[in-house]
Amino acid sequence: MLNINCIWQCLVTTVSMKRSENQIFKELSKLCTSKGYPHVVAYFCFRDNTIQFSEELTGENLSHHFYPERLLRIEISALIGTMVKGDIDFSLPTPEEIQKLIDKTETLLHELHLAIARPFQEELKSFETGKKENPFKRGAVMREAILYSGESAFSFQYRDFSLSKYKNDEEWFKRHLGYTVSDAHQIISAIFNIQNRKITEGLNKIRESTPEFWTYLPIYTFTLDEVVQKTGYDPDIVKSVIHAFVKSNKSNNKNFKSISDFNEISAKPILKINKSEYLLFQPYSLFEAFYESPFFWMINDSDYKDTSLKNRGNFTEEFSRECLSKVFGNSRVYKSVEIIDKSNISVGEIDVLAIHGDRAIVVQAKSKKLTIEARKGNEAKLNSDFQIAIQKSYEQGYSCSELLLRDDYSLKLDDKVLNINRDFKEIHIFCVVADHFPALSTLAFHKLEYKMSKNILHPFVMDVFHLDVMTEILNTPLQFLSYIKRRVSYAEKILATNEGVILGYHLKNNLWVEDKTNYLYITDDWSGDIEVAMLSRRESLPGNKIPDGILKKYKNTPFDTIIDQISESQNPAAIELGLFLLQLGEDTIKKMNEWFEMIKNRCLDDGMNHDFSIGAGEGGISVHCNEEELFEFEPRLSAHALGRKYLTKSDQWFGVCIRPNEFELKYIMLFDEPWKQSKEMEQFVSSLPFKDNEGTKI
Repeated sequence: MLNINCIWQCLVTTVSMKRSENQIFKELSKLCTSKGYPHVVAYFCFRDNTIQFSEELTGENLSHHFYPERLLRIEISALIGTMVKGDIDFSLPTPEEIQKLIDKTETLLHELHLAIARPFQEELKSFETGKKENPFKRGAVMREAILYSGESAFSFQYRDFSLSKYKNDEEWFKRHLGYTVSDAHQIISAIFNIQNRKITEGLNKIRESTPEFWTYLPIYTFTLDEVVQKTGYDPDIVKSVIHAFVKSNKSNNKNFKSISDFNEISAKPILKINKSEYLLFQPYSLFEAFYESPFFWMINDSDYKDTSLKNRGNFTEEFSRECLSKVFGNSRVYKSVEIIDKSNISVGEIDVLAIHGDRAIVVQAKSKKLTIEARKGNEAKLNSDFQIAIQKSYEQGYSCSELLLRDDYSLKLDDKVLNINRDFKEIHIFCVVADHFPALSTLAFHKLEYKMSKNILHPFVMDVFHLDVMTEILNTPLQFLSYIKRRVSYAEKILATNEGVILGYHLKNNLWVEDKTNYLYITDDWSGDIEVAMLSRRESLPGNKIPDGILKKYKNTPFDTIIDQISESQNPAAIELGLFLLQLGEDTIKKMNEWFEMIKNRCLDDGMNHDFSIGAGEGGISVHCNEEELFEFEPRLSAHALGRKYLTKSDQWFGVCIRPNEFELKYIMLFDEPWKQSKEMEQFVSSLPFKDNEGTKI
């Protein structure tokens, strides 16, 4: 974890004023048409995109993915995009020639990156001399972050979400393409599996041969017959699917003149070698094209364009609903909730509404990509794209959240009145986009204009891919609400290339930022354990399905037992207690576990009530352990909690009663109002059997 100032200083001292980006890209383009260059691309793909492990996948196996020297997929795609500008020479160079090409490529790509970062350097120099304007407001500065932020989606998310995205377009697929979405899914999955098998075969061949024959290129080839044999599909269907993503030999990608330009390889990543043999350097690109390209095929059909647009919007909403239902259950997640005024006129619509006790999540979903011009640094276009995809989404979410809190507006779901308790203590606004939106976290950090109220918290901006990961890993209401509350409370302090990095840090260390910290930059390597967990869950790879850290650390402890009992509770006091407990530090939880055990054992020994109190931040908790009935312990517990709250000058204090048998929760009370001095309370606490105000055990 680094302070952002360190990164700024690093950029200032390393970016040099040398050749223009155009000059560098022209030289790179010439280099990529060199004899045998496909073997160089294959080397980079194997080195930087392949995960190798023996028995079990771990974060260590992914560590090379976070090295600064690693080429991003956009850089490898740029190499392929420039390589196809001319005739491709597949002859195998000597090992010395290949190494020279590798070294030169890396040098040029590094120089290109520095040239793209140059506007940032210039802005920082102005910033250091007294200029106060945020440099990230400029499109030219944001261009570097947009290009080099990496991917926000896992390859299997692109592959599998396509089934949901286009499920309502099946008839169009059959009529116009001759195959279904499921057919395409099976066939491109088979290509990936064939290449996975060839990795082992290719490595064995390399080990058995001498250096002059070393090449990774065969790994990335496949034939029509191989796919037919793997899938059992009719060859014509297999060929149709493959050719939907094959770059035409008639095209030389002539408009790809900078790394920000549209690259045909992104939409059609498969290259045709001969009549039956194909080349796919990055399966990730094929899965991404499968997720994105069919939409553009369909909107070119004037008769189907409107239907396609409608289906695309429905996908984002329905997918968000399904994700949140995994956490909160189907009965507490609603899609397309209309807000109606007294005149029975619709004044707003919540795309997805999730409710848990006195907490609500308002989702506004958009299907808007970042345009090519915005990626090039066109400030006006970047601002326009952000306005449509994020800012308007947030404004709709905030407006609906305000109305949600007002009892003079009603809610409708499928033309029926939705009767729910709307006395919400907290409302979270989720702005969700359907596609990869490069540097989304960074753009939201610097560009989003927002306001907050007592009940409406800072918005959370994300794509469907991160929503999927969050609801997969944090799959209980309490853990989910705890994380999103803390994430948005630090929204003005935390920076990262994507949201997965921040979630990874939280799962390891329990997200916490000190008040004195201005900005915190969390590095990409914190997402390693999440990648392992997702690959293990979705791809059945042997690995840790639950990342090491807060989800495991307290298993089989009294603390964990209490959390389990309230994790699904709809009781506002129980939810608040859970959120309070989950934000405690490791030392406090350790001490609390010791005291839980102590009062339990004492209660079992003598049958008497035993208790402890502990304070943390602006709150605290008093715990009683006994076998008494409510009417017996409630007055004593209430007095104890109120007294502790007053003595520690806390705004919030919990009273909790447990049975000694398995730490069973009997009762929770919450005193939640700002502390103020009171003569009555002074007299009250003076009559209680404790005088200290340390918030420790009594």
